[in-house]
Amino acid sequence: YFDGIYESLSNKSTTTTLGTSDTLYPTQNAVKTYVDNSYAKPTIEWLPSPNGFLTSYVPNLTGTASNLAPSFSGNLILKQFRRRYLSAATAGSSTSYRDVNFRHVSIGEGFTSYFIFGNEDAANVAQARSFYGYQGSNTEIGNVNPTTISNGIGIGNNSGQANLQFINTVAGTSVDLGSSFPSNTNSADFYLLIMSNDNGVNNLKWRVVNLHSGADTGFTTITTSIPPSTIGLAPIFWRNNGTTALAVTNTLILYRLLKL
Repeated sequence: YFDGIYESLSNKSTTTTLGTSDTLYPTQNAVKTYVDNSYAKPTIEWLPSPNGFLTSYVPNLTGTASNLAPSFSGNLILKQFRRRYLSAATAGSSTSYRDVNFRHVSIGEGFTSYFIFGNEDAANVAQARSFYGYQGSNTEIGNVNPTTISNGIGIGNNSGQANLQFINTVAGTSVDLGSSFPSNTNSADFYLLIMSNDNGVNNLKWRVVNLHSGADTGFTTITTSIPPSTIGLAPIFWRNNGTTALAVTNTLILYRLLKL
């Protein structure tokens, strides 16, 4: 009880998840822990600079690297700090950024992820294909269309697809984002992909923004046929030239993961 001066010790609560009681009162530690856990914390960030990556934990890379400083002429993508990787020029070659050691997230734990990327191909690569997002493996994607990978969820395109697709290989679906999201423009269109999951909930929210044109899909929420909570998901930025014997580029501007 409360007698106007003292609170009863029996009402003191050390529960760090708090609650809705009007009788219990929390300890300092309970409040601090609750507040700390209520804010998203940067867990992993890949952030390019002219000298490499600004963060100590960097992705594993496939291709020939260029660290690029902003150039204040031309399209918006050229005005970014970015890391560009170039594949070989033989058909079936890939370039990627990925984590070969750890899987970063799983559905149900609560997270928000940001992927910013584009390409700077010297010439149009007719059969180029791509995938940006999460997969249920740390391995490189092979010389295949990304709709075939295991537990893949993100955006990309198969060979011959003119527009980016939202790819969900669990559901076996590939949603065309439309002509405002072309898959293969060079040093022009570049994209922000946001994916998030609510803590304790079987859902995935996604949104894609074309940072060159401003086109925006808005958020879509899916609750079925997504990677199960028992599968750890690893990030990957991947491009492949398919059957075209020309090099493809893979430009990374940002990957940021916030755990909730």
